[in-house]
Amino acid sequence: MAKIKAFKATLPQPHWFNEILKNEEQGLFDLRYCLEARGSLKIDQRNRDEIILKLNQLMDEKLFENDLYQCIYLYGQQTGDKTTYGFCMLTDVADYEDQDIHKHEKTILEKQARLTDYRKYIGIEGSPVLLIHRPHWRLNEIIADITLQSAPLIYDHAAQTHYIWRIIDVEIIEEITELFTRIGNVYIGDGHHRLASAAASKSITKPYINSLYVATNQLKISAFNRLVFPSEPLDKECFFQHIKKYFFVSPVPGNIPYKPDRLHRLGLCFKGEWYQLDVKPALMELVQLPDVIIIQDKILDELLGISDPQSAENLFYYPESAFAEMLEDGATSLDSIILTVFSLSMNKLMEMAEDGKFLPPKSSYIDPKIPFGLLMNIQALIARDDCVV
Repeated sequence: MAKIKAFKATLPQPHWFNEILKNEEQGLFDLRYCLEARGSLKIDQRNRDEIILKLNQLMDEKLFENDLYQCIYLYGQQTGDKTTYGFCMLTDVADYEDQDIHKHEKTILEKQARLTDYRKYIGIEGSPVLLIHRPHWRLNEIIADITLQSAPLIYDHAAQTHYIWRIIDVEIIEEITELFTRIGNVYIGDGHHRLASAAASKSITKPYINSLYVATNQLKISAFNRLVFPSEPLDKECFFQHIKKYFFVSPVPGNIPYKPDRLHRLGLCFKGEWYQLDVKPALMELVQLPDVIIIQDKILDELLGISDPQSAENLFYYPESAFAEMLEDGATSLDSIILTVFSLSMNKLMEMAEDGKFLPPKSSYIDPKIPFGLLMNIQALIARDDCVV
């Protein structure tokens, strides 16, 4: 179940935001850098003052506007010939604390602490957390009715088109709200850190968080790969002696960066050379585990001494879409180690969450994700006396 409610989103001016999307690497980066205080190690009142000044400037120039009505927003994301839909609304943080929202990953403590400070001082929610539920026939009907009967706001760039429909009809809002009270299990798709920080700061901030609810049949799940910079150089013979206890090892022909094509098969780059690792089938205790746990327990912990990935400063994570960036970063050190994985299935992720079994941080990358700034919630900031937006 989920306790949700409508809210007044802050929406960007379409033509201006389309230009931001076209220049995603710089445009969205600059927007996030400013509104999330990305250049500051510590979040404090000074950051708050600077962000309010910038936000007021954007509002004065009509580049962002606060919605006039309490809405639930139907969001559509089209990539190629496929369009994914979800409902954007506020979720009661108590659902997370009461474990009505199922977690499947541990958080990175430093990141969680920074987000908690950000929420306490500033509280802008630049994009919603992604929450997952099983399909519901009536929600599908509502989506079909809305998309056929009303025109959306459209934000477009080469790779994707984003659609936003405002739902302001009180009866429909009440029906959606009621439907989600009996939607069944809800899972975190993206936003473990933000939900944890919202719970940690609940006593001094609004107890709701901006959320996008998407049915499981609308999702795309992909892998998070790992890059490690060992604290000291590793001997090749000793390294592979350990690896071969658990895996069959095969050099990759042509030394081409390797992406696994099945579960229990990993890619490994060690000292610039690529290998295919296959879990030994006879090791029954391993073949029952997700690959991200095998990597954590048998390679990162036993071999590299990274027992706590939540606080490790030499371990970095890259989604499949950042594969080239990972290779580039890994090439900066001959001693770097890259580990590539095959993605978890959605069913396996939900099974782990329902059983209360936590995966290591960054175990899955789930789409769709709404671009930062497209459906913002700044109501917590507006509610404070020193903000005039």
